[in-house]
Amino acid sequence: MHKKFFRTNVVAVIFVSLFSLSGVTPAHSIAGNYQCGSSAGNFTITGTTVVSSTTDCAGAVTIPEGVTAIGNDAFYGRGLVTSVLLPSTLQTIGSSGFRTTSITSISIPVNVTSIDELAFSINAVNVTSVTFAANSKLTTIGNYAFQYHDYTTI
Repeated sequence: MHKKFFRTNVVAVIFVSLFSLSGVTPAHSIAGNYQCGSSAGNFTITGTTVVSSTTDCAGAVTIPEGVTAIGNDAFYGRGLVTSVLLPSTLQTIGSSGFRTTSITSISIPVNVTSIDELAFSINAVNVTSVTFAANSKLTTIGNYAFQYHDYTTI
């Protein structure tokens, strides 16, 4: 009995040590409601995806680390959202994810591989600056993802 217990613990320690050495951390739930900037509004995360926001979502929005996707229409029509800070863990931005917000500049993190159609389209105040991280993994930008903007910097 003691030998089996000892072997199991050794395997567990080696497994945890491999995670530590590789820089990978075990997944944990970040699901729940998060406040939108300084407003009474909020946005909802299910699993690791931002799926929706309330109509009174306003101000500067910070998406927490661990989120891997902005779902379709997550902030669509939230004209009072003025900026968004995206996490390094983000991989996809869904269709119309930030459509018709008041975001004027956006920084796309290195791990984003796709930005779907209309993602930042028709913002209330035009996006003038888009920054893609060095060594970006971006492979797909959907149709009209940045439609109707007057860019000064890309």
